[in-house]
Amino acid sequence: FRVGGVFSGVLLTGRTFVDGVAVTTATFHVNDMSRARIGVDFNRDGQVDPVVAYGGTRGVIQILLSQGNGGRVGFVNLTLDGGENAWKNLADVAAGDIDGDGNLDLIGASQDGLVYMRHPSDPSRTQVLSEWGHDRGALELLAGSTDTLSPDEQFAIVQQNLGPLVNLDNYEITVEQGYTRVVIADFDNDGRNDVAASRRLRMNLEPAPGKNVEPIAIIAGSIQVLFNPGNAQTGEGWTATIVSQHERHAMSDREGAAGLFAADLDGDGDLDLVSLARDDVNVQVAWFENPGGPGRVDTSVPWTQYRIGSIRRGFGLEVADLTGDGRLDVVATSPEQKQMVLFVQPSTGPKRAYDWFSTPIATFESFEPLDVKALDVDADGVLELIVGGSGGALRAFESPADPTTTWAARVITTFNPPGNVGLIGYGDLDGDGDLDLLAVVDAEDNLNDRLMWVRNELIP
Repeated sequence: FRVGGVFSGVLLTGRTFVDGVAVTTATFHVNDMSRARIGVDFNRDGQVDPVVAYGGTRGVIQILLSQGNGGRVGFVNLTLDGGENAWKNLADVAAGDIDGDGNLDLIGASQDGLVYMRHPSDPSRTQVLSEWGHDRGALELLAGSTDTLSPDEQFAIVQQNLGPLVNLDNYEITVEQGYTRVVIADFDNDGRNDVAASRRLRMNLEPAPGKNVEPIAIIAGSIQVLFNPGNAQTGEGWTATIVSQHERHAMSDREGAAGLFAADLDGDGDLDLVSLARDDVNVQVAWFENPGGPGRVDTSVPWTQYRIGSIRRGFGLEVADLTGDGRLDVVATSPEQKQMVLFVQPSTGPKRAYDWFSTPIATFESFEPLDVKALDVDADGVLELIVGGSGGALRAFESPADPTTTWAARVITTFNPPGNVGLIGYGDLDGDGDLDLLAVVDAEDNLNDRLMWVRNELIP
């Protein structure tokens, strides 16, 4: 298909894998506090090598290794699984140099824990799958990410939610927990990449036999930062700390933790975390201040939570300067609210005891918005917002003169057969100098699940 002669779609993969949960096409230089995005390029040919994660009972990571010359695209499919580890409910994947050898490694977020797939030592051996990771599955999981809740911890969470008089003998408790998002960045300014991840927890309390009580579900969540022990080649030796403390109480505060973004929001020389929590009843979008400043981080010092604002069961999260004032703003989408909301960073800085100014910049009628990316697809120096949605929708939104008013929608394409476009990647896939798009289409029929390359032809 073609869309107005501007974008054209090419099927990259289809039918083989289903339950696509993440697509990663960008990474960051470890010492770049601005977090300028660079393409994931394992074989260093100047073209993006997309990484796609697939969930389910046994997760799969797929690398599409570029093999084409400029103006053309060809990929070799490299598929990694967990071997001894199931990678159950794999939900995200990030690329970055963990061990300091110049090669891009992978970190996956799963129910089993955080997965570390180290790139082969020889940069020319990306395609040798047996050399990825470690020959012992336990060493592919980051220390501190595989801990499960003890009975005492379960009881404490139940008491926080139901009160001190609850009798656990009335219930049979099952716990579902797992990581939902992961980012790679240097949080302690030691020149080595660390890992931050959001973790979702659900406790199901079903009536025990003979007990006349109602079933209860408790949703909780947290954010962890795991510090690299020093060019780590395995999951051993990492130090984990919880950063998502409630603004008033000594408890974790990211119910339904989902979106996660690393940025120096307050400009003090260290990377903070912007978080989206879908099930939080108070502040769905918040940021957590890194206590380190320039220099090392004391892991015993809590990260302070600051409010950004609220959006009902938010889905997509992006951080960028969208108002042109040199300060990072935040944009989030809500499929239930059917809106995309801009949160404008205050001129006095992001540390504020109440919400930032927020305004809906798009209200949707024909589809529900899902993923969002801030990209300059037409190379005019102004960021557009690329939004994927239900019904196969892929749209671009252009900023008006006043970016706090309604943004103009432009149709990129509507995929047919339709499906949810909840995952968007980007980069110059064909080496022609402009940003192309990648879209994971999650259709009702698994035979129509697919990964699409949407080629950008705006720039001749």
